[in-house]
Amino acid sequence: MDQKLGDMLDAMIDSWLTSHGDIPRTQALEILDEKTNEDLADELIEDYGLDERYSDDDYQSHMEKYKYTKNELIEAFARVRVWHDENFR
Repeated sequence: MDQKLGDMLDAMIDSWLTSHGDIPRTQALEILDEKTNEDLADELIEDYGLDERYSDDDYQSHMEKYKYTKNELIEAFARVRVWHDENFR
């Protein structure tokens, strides 16, 4: 995964975990403690509709447009989890 894509996924995850800054980091840590990276990736995909095409068959989903997979989201959740542990515990 290139650095730009990794940075985008990490930022998207952090924004989602903290509800765009409305949820305190302590609550984000609780969410990370309760769920696996795979479960969190599934929730993010569903909440943001990352795999959905909104208009017609020619329109790409966010995941298609930016060329990432669920597995790359899982890896990004692992990075964000480490970052939260190092900075907020």
